[in-house]
Amino acid sequence: MSSQTPLCRQANTASSRADPWLRLVALFKLIKAALLLATAWGFARMLDPGVALQIESWIKSLRSEWLQYALSQVLERANGLGPLHLQALSVGSTLAAGILVLEGYGLWRGLRWAEYLTVAVTSLLIPVELYEVLTHRRPTVLWVLVLNVGVVWYLLRRLKHAPA
Repeated sequence: MSSQTPLCRQANTASSRADPWLRLVALFKLIKAALLLATAWGFARMLDPGVALQIESWIKSLRSEWLQYALSQVLERANGLGPLHLQALSVGSTLAAGILVLEGYGLWRGLRWAEYLTVAVTSLLIPVELYEVLTHRRPTVLWVLVLNVGVVWYLLRRLKHAPA
């Protein structure tokens, strides 16, 4: 008999580690964490006035007009924020990245608690993403919504069929 509680146990050790879909979700979470950490670093760097000029110069050197436009829009909005807002965004992005790392690590290891955590956290974001899709009608936001709904659906199915 195992001394671990059901949440701490791996969710069917052999199958969860070999489950390519669970690993894909974990990788998706870890990539999002890396992007959020880069965002946090960018917000923190924006506190230095000279950095905005460096970033603007870098954006202009990009070959993709779409990417230039998108990044210049982000930079323009960030330039309008005060230091407290930039610090708050940096800290918030770091904390969110920490949660994503926790989810990704647990999912990669096939730990049941990570599946529950991922369902809870991802489900909380779905109404916000749905609002974004309905108000801004951007295909990128729609894809993120579809991916997150798929992740929640898949993990709920796994949890429902997992042995206790």
